[in-house]
Amino acid sequence: MRCAVDCRLYGQISGIDRDVFSRLEDQLPSGAASFANGAMEIEYEGRAADLEDFLAGAAALMPPGSAGHLDHIDNELWRVNRYTLRPGGFDLESYGVDDVLDHTKAEGNF
Repeated sequence: MRCAVDCRLYGQISGIDRDVFSRLEDQLPSGAASFANGAMEIEYEGRAADLEDFLAGAAALMPPGSAGHLDHIDNELWRVNRYTLRPGGFDLESYGVDDVLDHTKAEGNF
């Protein structure tokens, strides 16, 4: 029997130190984040994740010059939410999963 995967998370925050990583890592599902070369790498597939605390924490803790993104793929709603992170805030763009590659269909993606 296969476990249900409600969501997938993929992303990166670059320009942070290990202290910021440690504080943000606790806001994600266990094992979802790793740290190397001043960047937090995020990769997770599993049960739904509450991202409010993580996004608020990232915006508050990111130092000047840092940047990041987080893609939240919601398998229940069949949506891709792209969060673009910056010090002090973030932006959200949301797409239907089927619409993500629409603009590249002429290039053979379907």
